[in-house]
Amino acid sequence: QLIADYYKPFNKAVYFIQHGLGAAFAEQARKRLLQIPVNDNIKTIKVGYTGNLLRQAINTGVLHKIIIAHPQIEFHFWGPSSIVSNNVTDVNESISTALLQFIGFLEKEQNVFLHGVTAQDDMAKAMQDMDAFLFVYVSTTDMNAASNSHKLLEYISTGKVVVSSMVSTYKGTGLLQMCDDDNGLPALFDEVINNLASYNTIEKQQDRIAYALQNTYNSQVKKIHQLLNIG
Repeated sequence: QLIADYYKPFNKAVYFIQHGLGAAFAEQARKRLLQIPVNDNIKTIKVGYTGNLLRQAINTGVLHKIIIAHPQIEFHFWGPSSIVSNNVTDVNESISTALLQFIGFLEKEQNVFLHGVTAQDDMAKAMQDMDAFLFVYVSTTDMNAASNSHKLLEYISTGKVVVSSMVSTYKGTGLLQMCDDDNGLPALFDEVINNLASYNTIEKQQDRIAYALQNTYNSQVKKIHQLLNIG
């Protein structure tokens, strides 16, 4: 939306099309929508994060605080954490010392699970077991000013609550639990985890899943066709 808004003064025919939900996630979302599980007595809370851990925009300081403060919670990460098998970070790209130290920290923590690069079908299935998700980007260092992210639609498709930095595209939707200032994210995370049942009610999960299914790749192609008056 941020990019679309930038070009609108120069061209009236500018439209925002949300990211598309992939087939693997859409399949899992449809299954879950038919029977949404109610986990009133969760033994071990599981929190998920997906994406390239070498991305400079990640707010490693906030994530570090959250993980350290919750040794009883499992934190699951999917995505590359090194240059090896990494198709989104250039081998010649300079990786900050702070980021490398953060990855070293993740590798040592007993409540952190690094699943690495995972096939989309397998990741989509595994993410269904999460109770919450995290999105923590620094807007000043992200290439898109953290205005949106493809992974957010995948998170939302599970129906589970997402604790997030401010993402302008989702502002006012109620689909993410956001904080204007990243320094407030640890407290927001505590609030959500301590009241997980109220953030993951059947109704809220249904709303999240329904939104994700309205934005599948097929749906987005149809929207583009309509805008172009094709078909």
